[in-house]
Formats: sequence, structure tokens, C-alpha cells
Amino acid sequence: IHYLAATNGDSRKPYRVLEIGSNDGAFGEQMISMIGKDRFLGIEPSKTMSEKAIAKGVPTTRAFFDPDINKLALGKWDVIVANNVLAHVPSVKDVLEVATSLLTPRGFLVMEVGHAADIVKGAFDVIYHEHTSYHALAPLRLALEDVDLPMFDVEVAKEEVGRGSLRVWAGRGKSPSNRMLDALEAEEKLQLDDPQTWTRALGKSRGSHVVATAKRIKTYFNNWKLRVDGAVICGYGAPAKLTTLTYACDVPDVRAIAEDSPWKIGRLTPGRQIPI
Repeated sequence: IHYLAATNGDSRKPYRVLEIGSNDGAFGEQMISMIGKDRFLGIEPSKTMSEKAIAKGVPTTRAFFDPDINKLALGKWDVIVANNVLAHVPSVKDVLEVATSLLTPRGFLVMEVGHAADIVKGAFDVIYHEHTSYHALAPLRLALEDVDLPMFDVEVAKEEVGRGSLRVWAGRGKSPSNRMLDALEAEEKLQLDDPQTWTRALGKSRGSHVVATAKRIKTYFNNWKLRVDGAVICGYGAPAKLTTLTYACDVPDVRAIAEDSPWKIGRLTPGRQIPI
């Protein structure tokens, strides 16, 4: 909101914010504290999560963000937010087209996506069935230009060891920022548009990141168990990428996984059936 006020020169305007994939309303709560309840709306397809958000007092519409949402007559919005949404949708183009149609002339779309460059560098555990696509800046820029909503700013954020995310701003009538141009230049050097780059990173050859990482992790666990007589291995946290990791690296017997999510406690991990 501060960004919008600064770029439009008026902090008093009643800016309206729409969030795609608003989940349990955590982001919406923060936005409501800044702009008021009547200026925010979350779009969330999950019945469970949308009900949790509504119970918190966060205005939420249960729906998929696809062309059918135009039937709901949602009006125009100054900001549309999509945090970690694009990787989960069947059609990126549909989402971008609908978002563009719902923006005011001065408005912009801000999205956060995982950075495909991190996969090339070794973060292959983000590859699993819920992710239908993986994103880099150059193709995202082209996709946004195709819907007449040019990318104008980028923030490359490191969130955890070995991986990070891209936060992308797109809107009309704004000049590209220097950090966006720098990020595009840095990404070009990684040659993400070359299939050989991905073959070297994810292939079955001895030098690929997947093979090298898998061998290193398996060796660590095996050596550790030999050093500590009767050692038991437990895990902390049961995200979806845990399943990719345990299979790709052939992690030895894990007794249990500790997790604070009530939705996962008492269940089993897919395939390996590790108790949570």
C-alpha cells in the first residue's frame, strides 16, 4: 500500500486490494489493519481455508481464480496479490488475463513465485505433483507482456538455505527498475533457456546436482548411524518436498516426523508411511 501511495502520489486514496489464493486469511488480516475491512477481498478455492478466514473476519470468496470468476462481478482493484499461486494453477495465462481485467488503470499485480534458478543450483525437492510449473524472470516477463501488463520491478529474496523467491510487480505506465534489469541480466548468465542446463542439473549423470546431493545426504546418514550405536533418525517438519527428498536421496529409516500443523499430526508421509 505504501508502494502504491508513493507511485501515485496520494496516500489518502481508499486503495482496494484483492488477494488470489488467500488461504486462511493471514495476509488479509494484515491488509485489513492498514486499509479497512471493506477494501480487501480474498479469493480462496479451499472450503476449509476459506471458512477459517471468514471466521477470522476476513472477507473471502470461495472460488477458483479462472475466467468463470468474472461472473461474480468483483469490480476493479488497485492491487492484486498472488503469493505462491502460479506454481499451482493449470493455466498461468488464464490467471494473468483475469487479473489484468480486474485492475484499475493505475493498479498493479504483485506476485511471489519460487525461482527456477534455485532448482538448477540444486533445490530439486520443490519438484512434486502440486507444482504444475516453475518460474524464471524472462518467461514471466513475456507472459505479462502478452496480457498487456508489463513487469516493472523485481525483488529477488533469499528465504532459506539454497532457495529463494521472486517478487514481481507488473502494471502499465511504469518504467523498469534497475534491480529488475540487473536480475534479468544475472538470470541470463545461468542459461535457463538452454535444455542442457536442466539436463546437467537434474539428469542421471554422476555430475548432476540431484545425483551428487543424493549421494552426499545418503552417505552422511549412513556414516552417522555407524558412529552412534543404536541411533534413531527422526525428522522435523513434514512439507510436501520431504517426500521428494526421501525418495531421491534414499534416506534410511526415519522413525517419525515432528510437525506443528494439526492437519498433519497423526497422519503418515506419502509412500514411505513415516508417522507424523
